[in-house]
Amino acid sequence: VPSVTIVSWWPPLLAIAVVTALAAFGAARSVRRIDRPARQARTLVGSTASLLARGTGRPALLLALRRIAQEPRATTRPALLLGLAAFVAGVSTWLSAIFLASTNGYDDFYRQAFGLVRAATWVGVGLCALGLIVTLTDAALRRRRDDAVALAGGVPMAALRRAVVLQAMLPAVLPVSLGLIFGGWMGYALTGPRATGEDPGSGDVVPLPWLAWAGWGVGIMLVAVIAALIASTALRRTTQVDQLRVPA
Repeated sequence: VPSVTIVSWWPPLLAIAVVTALAAFGAARSVRRIDRPARQARTLVGSTASLLARGTGRPALLLALRRIAQEPRATTRPALLLGLAAFVAGVSTWLSAIFLASTNGYDDFYRQAFGLVRAATWVGVGLCALGLIVTLTDAALRRRRDDAVALAGGVPMAALRRAVVLQAMLPAVLPVSLGLIFGGWMGYALTGPRATGEDPGSGDVVPLPWLAWAGWGVGIMLVAVIAALIASTALRRTTQVDQLRVPA
């Protein structure tokens, strides 16, 4: 791991204290808003989902689109964070390729540094997945009467589970794709296509890491799917017959 030298001991402690205070402030504001009725504000995502729901006949997709239209911000916020992680992955993947090509892969400093960036990005994706699990589980608890009615009316449990997965995937596809594209373009614009040589422009052209970018996209979406599948386990309880007595 590259060694990091600091002049004083207090900046890291100050940074930890500030981040902790901001996290506590955000959590406190979220807790105060739990019991408040949600405001049905029109958003672009909600309007698009509502429009697409009119043209589909698949039960799972229809349920997912209606849920996104009713609560667009519930899954778009984790999706935007996944898009931010994809942006970091897009930039770091190209910079890793260009720097390692410049040193023929022998510079352990760059190799370890970009390894840390990849690890930190996956940690961020994992934290987004945890937030997605909480969001989807909370949404399942709020609509437990509707899901119980749907199951009692003949909608298969498998369709309800697929709806939860689609509810997580659909808002994340565009941010993740754009994050990878824009991140890769920005890294390419910063360094150019050639590895650094002794003379400007004397390095070899580095091929674009399409496979690595695609791997990041598939991996991030797979994490979102796993998070949705974990959240869908709440349907076992929220679709019981006794949930039919929950007030509408």
